[in-house]
Amino acid sequence: MDSGGSVLLASSSTAAEQIGGGGVGGMRKNPTMICAPIMADSVDKMIVYLDKAKATGADLAEIRLDSLKSFNPDEDLQILTTRSPLPTLFTYRPIWEGGQYEGDETSRLDALRLAMELGADYIDVELQVARQFNDSIRGRKPAKCKVIVSSHNYQSTASVEELGNLVAKIQAAGADIVKIATTASDIADVARVFQITVHSQVPIIAMVMGERGLISRVLCAKFGGYLTFGTLESGIVSAPGQPTIKDLLDLYNFRLIGPDTKVYGIIGKPVGHSKSPTLYNEAFKSVGFNGVYMHLLVDDIANFFQTFSSTDFAGFSCTIPHKEAALKCCDEVDPVAKPALRYYSLVFDAVYTPKVTRLLREAEESGAITVSGLEMFIGQAYEQFERFTGLPAPKELFRKIMCK
Repeated sequence: MDSGGSVLLASSSTAAEQIGGGGVGGMRKNPTMICAPIMADSVDKMIVYLDKAKATGADLAEIRLDSLKSFNPDEDLQILTTRSPLPTLFTYRPIWEGGQYEGDETSRLDALRLAMELGADYIDVELQVARQFNDSIRGRKPAKCKVIVSSHNYQSTASVEELGNLVAKIQAAGADIVKIATTASDIADVARVFQITVHSQVPIIAMVMGERGLISRVLCAKFGGYLTFGTLESGIVSAPGQPTIKDLLDLYNFRLIGPDTKVYGIIGKPVGHSKSPTLYNEAFKSVGFNGVYMHLLVDDIANFFQTFSSTDFAGFSCTIPHKEAALKCCDEVDPVAKPALRYYSLVFDAVYTPKVTRLLREAEESGAITVSGLEMFIGQAYEQFERFTGLPAPKELFRKIMCK
């Protein structure tokens, strides 16, 4: 049961509280943009995807020129800049920085300069060539065009000190906007990127790639990130771990996340299948509670609790394989939970999808009284919601969501 276990609360100060703002209600709570990566093998397909990105709710489109099979810069850039219904970010990522372009650097940088001249709103250039590129456009860059200087680490996430030095190096290379992308070997790596984001004195795009880094792509709206990337469809990504635009907007209520938003989540491994975020986020929104509930892929639960111990991270649910380990991390176990611990080793069938399992079906046929995993899940969710929020659980809404 992914809603099971004790409610675990954190309580200490955090740098994020320095930002201020937030609140609840229907208004947008952050300026963080959603950028849709547009990857296609033809310009015609890109135009279709650009229209879809606009309709889906993106604020900005990243046009990945390196995904095109054939590319005529003079003709294609004119079409893309004039036909896009969204502001445009042009990226022409070389293979040495994780992209698909394998040609010469002169042609690649020439294309980016042309995109800028034709009306691009943003240009992404890699740190390795940023000084060369910025020197070449000195005095020629349109006022509306911003240069994003990016650095990607596909192996790991550096220390806070090293990340800070990297941001300074990118800024010194002439960046209007800093972009750093690292890779998570553990969800705790994300905390270092949050620390860099919240203290940044320049506009920053900072994310941690991979499933363990998902929270960086959602909570950047809380900690002051310039933008996040959301895909048109699940699995069609320009970097590992990108959520869909639909999930950002409809599952995580991205527009409602602000500096004061409290973070909750389901801890597990695996955890992506859990319906808890759907349930809690819709319920939070329905009662005007300023919170977001995340999928949290955790390897070391003790390290997780130690790392995310600020009051920003206000409560968690716990599922397999961490329930017993989570209890060992608790300073106190609620009396209500103690009887359940005595029977924890019982074998039972408590899944909620499908609602009627083979065990339940055979038990009913034998005349036994059964309680489904769905009923157990909803019952636990009522209690957890009220502990998280201090508000009565919207019970009819919970049942409606889970019975869909």
